[in-house]
This record gives sequence, structure tokens and C-alpha cells, in this order.
Amino acid sequence: MSDLPFNIVDGVVIALVVLSALFAFFRGFTREVLSIAAWVGAAFAALYLYKQVEPFALQATGNETIAKAIAVGAPFLVALLVFSIITHVIASRVQKSAVGPLDRTLGFVFGVARGIAVVAVAYLVVTNLVREPEDPAWMREAKTLPIVRAGAEIVFDLLPTELRSPETLTRLQTQGGGLVEGARALESLAPALGGSSPAVTPAPAPAPATTPVAPPPPPAPPKPQGSAPSTGKPETGYSTEQVNDFNRLINSVGTTNQN
Repeated sequence: MSDLPFNIVDGVVIALVVLSALFAFFRGFTREVLSIAAWVGAAFAALYLYKQVEPFALQATGNETIAKAIAVGAPFLVALLVFSIITHVIASRVQKSAVGPLDRTLGFVFGVARGIAVVAVAYLVVTNLVREPEDPAWMREAKTLPIVRAGAEIVFDLLPTELRSPETLTRLQTQGGGLVEGARALESLAPALGGSSPAVTPAPAPAPATTPVAPPPPPAPPKPQGSAPSTGKPETGYSTEQVNDFNRLINSVGTTNQN
């Protein structure tokens, strides 16, 4: 692709100019010029008839927004239809007359100029909205760039003075720079948004369940002093006090029987 004598910009510019030229050649110079005049005339008709049509539209609809839309759209469409019919009648007669070939030739020239004008306007918009120190390499290498720049200078000189003021250009550059910076920010975020999802740290596994341990038994109450030490076996028989009481009981019973 780099070995070709032109790049993609040249291809787009040439395609636009050729298409515009062929379209104007088949339609003829008269039809092309009158078509543009019809659109301009329709715009002026809407501008001057807006105030006269709005009260009737508001009375018919009762909605201010709809009434304003009708007040602008109705005169524009009606005027465009009328001017288009007039354009068709005049252009058809011119093409069928002896000056038909000349009309087509002039149409071809007009189409070339229109295509260059469209490209020049696009170049003006891009260069005034994008704040770059110089044109990109793909634009600087275009063979058609000198022609586009010359057309852009002519279009710029035809603009109203208020649109060519430094304040207006600075405002447009500020707005365009913000759009470009936003687009670049989105472009820088695209890999992060389209990349792999961040690694998720798995939650720690729950500790294995253990068999509950029974609490230790409460300590045995302390034994009174003088008691025999425990041997670890359960005690059996009577205590010393019980034996003494039993002996006294027997002695008392025996004494009673003797008497």
C-alpha cells in the first residue's frame, strides 16, 4: 500500500469529487444551480413566514411546541415543493434544447467545484476543531492536500467576519479539543474494559469440624479434717459415730431387760 502514488486521503477526495461531477453532469448545470436556489429560497420563506403562520398553528393545535414546528416546517416544505417544480420544468426544457450539451458540460465543472468545496469545508472543520501542532502524517503525505488547502482558504475568506474572529476559532478549538481528549480517554480505557477480568481471591476454606470436648467435672468438695484418706474406692459400712451410737443403744436395751 505504501508503494502506491496516493494514500487513502487521496482516494476519498478523488471519489467525492468524481461522484459530485458525474451527478452534476447527468442533472445539468441549470438543474444543479436551481436546486440550490430552491433550498435557499425555501429557507428564506420559512424565516419570513414564521411569525405569520405561528398564530394559526397555535390556534389549531393548542400546543406551543407543535405550533412552532409547524410554523417553520410548513412554509419551508411548501416553498421547496413549488421551487422544485419550477426547477424541474426549466431544467427539462434546457436539456432538450440546443444548449443541452453545454448545460451538461457546465454541470460537470460545477460538480468538480462542489466536490472540492465539500472537502475543503471538511478540512476546515477538522483543522479548527482538533488542536494539533501539525497535520497528521497520513494527511501531510496526501498529494491532493495543496488543492484542499487552497479550497479551504477560499471558503474561509467567504465566511462572515464573526465566524472568522479569533474568539470564535478559540471557542471551537476548545470544544473540539475536549471532544478529542474524551475520545482518547475512552480509547485508553478500551483495553482495560475489554481485557481479562481481575483475579478474585478465593475465600478461605472453613476450618474442619472438631468433636466437642466435654468440660472437666467440677472438683470434689473438701473432706473434713481427721477423715481417712481416700483410696479411690467407694466407702462401705458404717462410720465410727454410727457404730458408737449402735453400741449405746444395745447397752441401754440390755440394762432395761435386767431390771
